[in-house]
Amino acid sequence: MKINRNDPCPCGSGKKYKKCCLLKKNVVQIGAVREERFLQERHELVLKLKGFLDRKISSNQMFQLHSDFLRRTQAKIPDNENGFFEYWLIFFNFYENGLRGIEWFLRENSSKLTNDERKLAENWAKLTPKIVQAIGRTNTNILFEEVDTKEMYSILDKNEYVPAFAPWVGTISLIEQFENQDYFHGVRIFLGPQNLSRVKAFIQKLMDETKLSRDHVFFEYYPEIIAEFIGEDSKGHDVDRKVKEIHEFTIQYQVRDQVAVIDFLQEESEFVIDTWEKDDKKLSWLCNWKEFFDSEMNGKAQIAEKLGTISLEKNLLQFYCNDKEIFEQFKQKAGKWAISLELVNEKIQSHIIPYTVEIKNMAVYFDEDVPKYFALYAQTNLNFALDRSLPMFDQLSPHELMENGRVDDVEIWLKQHEYTIYQLVKKDYGEVEISADFNTVRKKLGLPFSPFVTGGDNRFSGIVPIKPPLVKNEDIPFYEYLGFMPDTIDNFYAKSLVSFFKEKTDGKSENTIRKYRNSLYDLREILETNRLTSWDKLQQTNWERIVLKDYFDLFNSVSKTQVKDFLSTLKSLTKWLDAKENTNLSGDLLKAIERTEKQRLRIIGM
Repeated sequence: MKINRNDPCPCGSGKKYKKCCLLKKNVVQIGAVREERFLQERHELVLKLKGFLDRKISSNQMFQLHSDFLRRTQAKIPDNENGFFEYWLIFFNFYENGLRGIEWFLRENSSKLTNDERKLAENWAKLTPKIVQAIGRTNTNILFEEVDTKEMYSILDKNEYVPAFAPWVGTISLIEQFENQDYFHGVRIFLGPQNLSRVKAFIQKLMDETKLSRDHVFFEYYPEIIAEFIGEDSKGHDVDRKVKEIHEFTIQYQVRDQVAVIDFLQEESEFVIDTWEKDDKKLSWLCNWKEFFDSEMNGKAQIAEKLGTISLEKNLLQFYCNDKEIFEQFKQKAGKWAISLELVNEKIQSHIIPYTVEIKNMAVYFDEDVPKYFALYAQTNLNFALDRSLPMFDQLSPHELMENGRVDDVEIWLKQHEYTIYQLVKKDYGEVEISADFNTVRKKLGLPFSPFVTGGDNRFSGIVPIKPPLVKNEDIPFYEYLGFMPDTIDNFYAKSLVSFFKEKTDGKSENTIRKYRNSLYDLREILETNRLTSWDKLQQTNWERIVLKDYFDLFNSVSKTQVKDFLSTLKSLTKWLDAKENTNLSGDLLKAIERTEKQRLRIIGM
């Protein structure tokens, strides 16, 4: 619908449209046009500067300057090296006349420039380099702070200005202002807190050695400074050079009796099924279960340490791990089933890794509604042990660093982690709807909260030890299929019924699955009404009540086939329990069935 200038403003202010939102709209449009014009003028002036230097510098001189730039930057500049080189030629390099490119250009061209161009060029000549770090973010802008002077700059949160935003990201750049808005000027690269800290220390070292001012050091040593900013962290270099040897242990068995081996895998409570296909079964050996909680997470998460991986492909059983003691423990477990297994191969592979790298495999289980990147947050939370020594900080822990007054080191450590985790999630998922929680650990250390953490000051998360879950995640659909509820899933018979059902229906027809499901569903209902606490409590009299009364009480009418299927399932179940759980049930069940046969036949009208 078209709104006329004199119509009431649709925002509800009571003013005419031309005096309210139309005016605001025009202001925004005017601002956008002015910004576009400013950026265009800036681009055109840069082209004139480049053209000027191309005319003043011979090809041989330009080649020598470029070679010098590459040498001084140690070839660390990324693909757009020409941009950095030209940036250096215009704003940093001093020529034989003692002037920088922008100053030389102004001296010889000032009278040829328009008034706007001259003002812009004069402003550029006054700019000094800044090392800035993101310290906040609004809906429209990113707030940057100069790491040394603490000056504040507000940059529009647009991809063309900050293409690689992450918490605590930083850059080295000239910064100019247009109509109360700050703009980065020239080429730049955005990197993390460790890079910023390293280049800040490098500049201070140059200042101490040369006795020059900070700005003068920047102009004289820009190639070395940008190379230090981009380059790898040299702090802790000696630690990083150290290596250690780790081992991967693997053992393979030929399976003689697959049913027995499957029993072996299912009976071990620490073996958790990852996949369970007919000819491809994979399991993880898990321990040290913990629960991860986060105020921004709708659901639960459980974490466990993975000791090793087991696979059963057709008739080949394989286990591998990185711990010799765990390897020997598995061999002992498998040894109990020696008659069903034949050793095929046993090997050890060695690998060299950095000394500071710790190999620890984790398994993370989440509710369906929890974003997948919370697995990374959970592992990050798990690794934030504040008493664990940090090789890059003289083997001191975060707590010890705080006690020794090294607050800046702890800040860099935390900020770098926050920066890195954000980058990883953005790379894998495209955007970061909910950030990782770094405010809980900051609160524990007595540090200011991070402004980039979702939930702000109210965010909390943590990890607490728990007992291994009685029900494996992959088994939940089976429990639900047999009618178990959260308050009955821990009953003594629950795990047995599910294991029995899985074994008897694996690869079977729909009719067989339906038979076992219906019969076990009925038995589960019956057992829920009894006060029995274990299978051993089921005596002959209990079975007689089940097969003669309790079962029939479930229905208004029942067919002969239903009764036959139910009794057949009970017979199979009790034999299975006697073998698996060392019970003595099948004899009492058979006696109960025999004693009650005539009465059952009367009930079903035979």
